[in-house]
Order: sequence, then structure tokens, then C-alpha cells
Amino acid sequence: MAQEETSLKQAQSALEKYQQDVAANPNSADARSNLGWGYYGLRQYHEAIREFQKATSLQPDHIDAQWGLALSLKGAGRRDEAIAAFQRALDLLRLVKEEDRDRAAILRRQAQSHLNDLQKVTSVQSP
Repeated sequence: MAQEETSLKQAQSALEKYQQDVAANPNSADARSNLGWGYYGLRQYHEAIREFQKATSLQPDHIDAQWGLALSLKGAGRRDEAIAAFQRALDLLRLVKEEDRDRAAILRRQAQSHLNDLQKVTSVQSP
């Protein structure tokens, strides 16, 4: 219980810092993405979605923001949008620089796993 309270306090403290960063740099895709991750960590998916969308509108190839958007949409139960967001993440991962290839390979596998999970829900619900 105490560990959960400490984790929550740390997450809230990080969120406050990210909010300050966005206030100082409202047109920074990185600041918006970090704020999205802060909300995501607190399972505030709708707020996270809003920030990740702002980040990707500022920088459409921001893979961390796109990844966070996909996860947040999935967490919010917005299945069709999550599928589209994971597919967009896969498209971006094909364009990564050489030094990021290992990370991209891991994220591609994870994205495909999320897509498989989301598509299973569709096939189970279909008559």
C-alpha cells in the first residue's frame, strides 16, 4: 500500500513537471508527448489522447507520441482508432534511423501483438 502511494505521488509530481514544461513550450511535440505519458501513467487516457494528438499534429513523425496515442486509445476502449494508431506507428517504425533499429524491431513486435489482440476482439464479437 505504501509503495502504491509513493508511486502515485511520483507520477503526480512528474505530471506537474510535464504540465509546467508544456506551459513554457506549448508548441513542443516532445513536451506534449511527455505530458501525454504522464497522463497515461495515471490511466487518464482521455487527457493522454489529447496531448498525444497535439504532439503528433506538431510533429507527425513523432514515434513516441504515436505509440502513446495508440496505447491510450486502446486503454480507453477506442478499438478502431487504436488499430489505426498502431498501424500508423508501424508505418513510422519502418522509417527509423539505423541507430534506432533494435528499438524499432521491439516496438514493431509489440505493435503487432496489440493489433492481434484488438482484432481478436473483433472476430469474437462478429456473428
